[in-house]
This record gives sequence, C-alpha cells and structure tokens, in this order.
Amino acid sequence: MKAGKIIIPVTIVLAIVAFFVYLAVRDSGVYSKYDDIEIIETENQYVNDILQKISILDNAPVNVFSVQSFTNIDYDINDTHAKGFFGDTDYWKNILSRRLFVVYTTKYISQAKYVFERSEWTAEALQTIRSENRKLQNSDFINLAGNEEPRNELRKISEVLRLYDEITDFVVRCRNFSYLRYDLNNQFPIDDVKNMIAQAQTYRNRRELVRNCTRLQNDLAAAPTILFNAHVSYLNEKIRRLSAVSLENFHSQRHFMETLYTPFVNQINSLNNSDYGIDAGEFNNRKRILTENWQKIGGDVSERLLNRSNNLNLFN
Repeated sequence: MKAGKIIIPVTIVLAIVAFFVYLAVRDSGVYSKYDDIEIIETENQYVNDILQKISILDNAPVNVFSVQSFTNIDYDINDTHAKGFFGDTDYWKNILSRRLFVVYTTKYISQAKYVFERSEWTAEALQTIRSENRKLQNSDFINLAGNEEPRNELRKISEVLRLYDEITDFVVRCRNFSYLRYDLNNQFPIDDVKNMIAQAQTYRNRRELVRNCTRLQNDLAAAPTILFNAHVSYLNEKIRRLSAVSLENFHSQRHFMETLYTPFVNQINSLNNSDYGIDAGEFNNRKRILTENWQKIGGDVSERLLNRSNNLNLFN
C-alpha cells in the first residue's frame, strides 16, 4: 500500500454529493415548503431540462394562472419517459411528476388567494380555480406530499367556492321571488321577505373571503330593493285583476266599497318601509302611485254602480 493515500468511504462521498445537490436544487427555486423530495444529482440532460422548467414554474407570478405551464411540463415528463430518455425504470418519471405536483399546487394556492383577496372575481378566474382545485384534490400525489398544509389549503379554497355558490344561488332566489295568488284574501308573504332580507344581511356581515367580492356585496345590498319591487309588482298585478271584476258581483256601491275596495286599500297601506329599509323617497313614490291607481279604479267602479242604481230607481 502506498504511504499517504487516503481512502474515503463511498457512503460519505454520496452523502456529501447529495447535500450539495440539495442546496443547488433549493437555491434554484425548485423547492416548496410542502416538499420533502430529495433529487439526486444526475447528468441526464432530459431530467435537468425538466427540473429547469419546474424551477421557472415555481417562480411564476401569482397574478396569472399557470395551468398551461403545468400541462406542458406534465406532457414533457410523460413523453420523455415514454421515449426511454429517463432510463429503463419509472424512477425519474415518478420523482419529476411528484415534484411538479408539489410546486404547481403551491403556486396554484397562491394564485387562487390572489383572486380571492381582490374585489373583482371574474367568471373565467373562478372557473379556472374550480377545475384546478378538483384536479389537484383528485391527484394520486395529494396524499403523498408529506404535509397536511397543502391539502388543508385546497379544502379552504373549496369552502370559499362553496360559500360563493351558496350566496349566488340566494341572490338568484331573491331576483326570482314572486307570489302568484291574486285572490283578494291572499297577501304577499312578507314574513318570507323579512327572512330573506335578514339572510342577505347575514351574508354581508360574514368575514370570509367572499366579503371581498364587490359583485356579491352589491347584489346582497340590493336584495331589499329587489324584493320591494316584487311586492309592488304583485300589488300592480292584483289591481289589474281586481279592476276586471264584473259589476254583477256587487249589489251596491257600498257593497263594493266594503267587500273589495277598502280591503285592498288596507293591503296597500300595509306596505311598510320598516320591512325593506330602502330609500324613503323611492318607497313613498311607489306606494303613492299604487294608491292613486287603486283610487282611480275605485272611483270609476263606484260611479258606474251609482249610475246603475239610479237607472234602476228610474224604473221603480
């Protein structure tokens, strides 16, 4: 044996190499707080090219979705593996696919939060967030990331979307609210209206991220006016239908006043802005128009009934 020759165990050499590779990968940007994957050094240029693409994805801005970048890299991994450029095993395909998943999931979470923290939630952005959230939560890698945090973050995004949909459905119900029973004894369901207005206020007071969405907040703020308009439309339609009642249903002008005119006046008078809380000027104007329309019809019917009574008296 030659004097002075030092033999370093192979295991120590590999450990040192692995450590410096880890530092290089970490400093290159291809590293996530959710990532526990160690990538060994390789001279395979195909592997290194894809690692570089993943690094670029990791540094992508949060204000633009990276769906296409993820799709392209995922295709490159599978295509390169299929052509045998990773070797004879699935090792590099699995390692790179998992690394891509972890980096993209981290980036997606940041990009979704970027949308939720702003006032404008476009339909296009929400559609992307939905589809990507489903894709990531259904991925084979979701339970292999070694950390509950990304899974919890994806669930939080799902909850934001669920609440957004719940409020959107509620707004649609407000806009479509109507009552189609027009008999004199039927009255607009004011208790249902009060419950809906209270629910709108409850949604407005919630502290979740949906509060940032200006469109939802404006729609909820408009709920009392929308429901008031539905109430006024109901009363207008009722006026139209009641005005078509035949004079034969009344044996005198007094009978008309007692059985139809006054009861409906009471229904108009029951319209109360304490139930709606809308602009007082608008409320009073709309109510005044209802009252004047019904008074005009009542006056016309009363006059015709009086004339009929006078004509009958002429022949007696």
